[in-house]
Amino acid sequence: MYHIYLGIDPGKKGAVAYVTVEEGKTGIIDMPLLEDGSPFSEELKNFILSSIKGFDLTKALVIIEKQQSMHKQGVVSTFTTAYGYGKLIATLEMMGIPFIEIRPAKWKKKLNLSKDKQQSVDLAHQLYPHETYFGPRGGLLDGRAEAILMAYYGMSEIKKRDI
Repeated sequence: MYHIYLGIDPGKKGAVAYVTVEEGKTGIIDMPLLEDGSPFSEELKNFILSSIKGFDLTKALVIIEKQQSMHKQGVVSTFTTAYGYGKLIATLEMMGIPFIEIRPAKWKKKLNLSKDKQQSVDLAHQLYPHETYFGPRGGLLDGRAEAILMAYYGMSEIKKRDI
């Protein structure tokens, strides 16, 4: 059984979040990015390590949203997405943290969400009202909402199966 679940919404507007089972603690950071738009592995690694401090690494599970090329997405954009996603997977593998990849449609269906980002923000705010899902100028920070919802999905759905 896992004691801490982390959700990763990859991408430039993505985020990383965690939820602990026993204490109910949470935390979110926006996806740390380098100038080229790819994830900054060192900052990501430090956030994950500080999140799971006090936990056995094998008792943590990361739920990462599976990336894929989109219809009419350009070659450069596809490569950038795949490159960043590969860095995230490599970081998790090098840290020895178990992870599962999940398609957005699967976890959103389980939480009764559509593609509407506002729905994700509303549910995240309802479940974890102490976290921030709105930018300083009122813009939605849906990557933050979706990252914590993936952690919640892991805690509520995967925990049932005890994988």
